[in-house]
Amino acid sequence: MAIDEKRKVAYRKILYNFLIGIKAPEIPNDTSAIATGRYAALVAYALHNFALSLANDFVNFDEEAFWRGIASWDAHYPEVGFSNIRKMFEWDLAED
Repeated sequence: MAIDEKRKVAYRKILYNFLIGIKAPEIPNDTSAIATGRYAALVAYALHNFALSLANDFVNFDEEAFWRGIASWDAHYPEVGFSNIRKMFEWDLAED
């Protein structure tokens, strides 16, 4: 099934918002650097195939499988905030 442009934009914003979370604090300390590194690693591992789908204009992207994967990641790593992805996505779709 083809994905319309509005959905594509909403999916791209998901990746953008998680990448913003990876940005290091201005004055890092050991604790914040470790936390940022753990967050970055989890996001990269969870979303690397998603990023490839975006780069390939969603060719062979399976939306249902993506959302199942996100639910699984959220169950294992709730501190990362994967549960917010669906909310962000739906909010972006609702914008005019």
